[in-house]
Amino acid sequence: MRFGKGSDSTHALEHIDLDVARGEFLVLLGPSGCGKSTLLYLMAGLLLPTTGTVTMGGEVIRGPSPRRGVVFQDFALFPWLTVEDNIGFGLDLAVQRGHGRNDAGRVVLELIKTMGLSEFQRHKPHQLSGGMRQRVAIARTLAPDPEVMLMDEPFGSLDAQTRTALQREVADLAQRTGKTTVFVTHSIEEAALLASRVAILSRRPGRIRRLLPVSMPRMRWNWKTEFPTEYLELVSELEAALAEATGDSTP
Repeated sequence: MRFGKGSDSTHALEHIDLDVARGEFLVLLGPSGCGKSTLLYLMAGLLLPTTGTVTMGGEVIRGPSPRRGVVFQDFALFPWLTVEDNIGFGLDLAVQRGHGRNDAGRVVLELIKTMGLSEFQRHKPHQLSGGMRQRVAIARTLAPDPEVMLMDEPFGSLDAQTRTALQREVADLAQRTGKTTVFVTHSIEEAALLASRVAILSRRPGRIRRLLPVSMPRMRWNWKTEFPTEYLELVSELEAALAEATGDSTP
């Protein structure tokens, strides 16, 4: 994948060969600027590859689709709309897929309740905390009931306490719904907490240097004070693999 032409072009990704299984929680892990977000946007259809193809269910991805929902780091909410209307905006796509308007209203109310937003449904984004805004963004993405959730460092701008709470919520949501999830991060600890498999990318141009399956139970966010030995071992393994992939002595 290249951006631009000639000597001024940027080589973002090369030799990417990746399959994502239905229902898995795949984490893309790598240093800043390695092409993680570019790869995610290719999956979403927000970017088209300069070489090769991206497919979903055997069909070539040629643009965005309600089958694939994207959660961005910067929330991307409409500031003039309420929480309810921001979530409902995503349901325009659901209506296009054959759902009735009554169905749409029910879905919005269910998502507001699920994401803990019942007291804030008439608020506008500037009246919400960062964590609440990201809950709205996630609910809006879920509204059309996508088959795949694509998340681009969704907690990167949040404080540590809010980030931990949302990590647990997203992990629980993915397990309850069985949705395929691809999650971009540069945090080794976050990858170890969430993933059922980790793809480790090299520095630009990004290549997948290692695919690491994670065998630990998915209920990792229920740990209270002490992390078990297997989690600490996974963090160490990811640190070593990332250091090797990026050519650094430390990740």
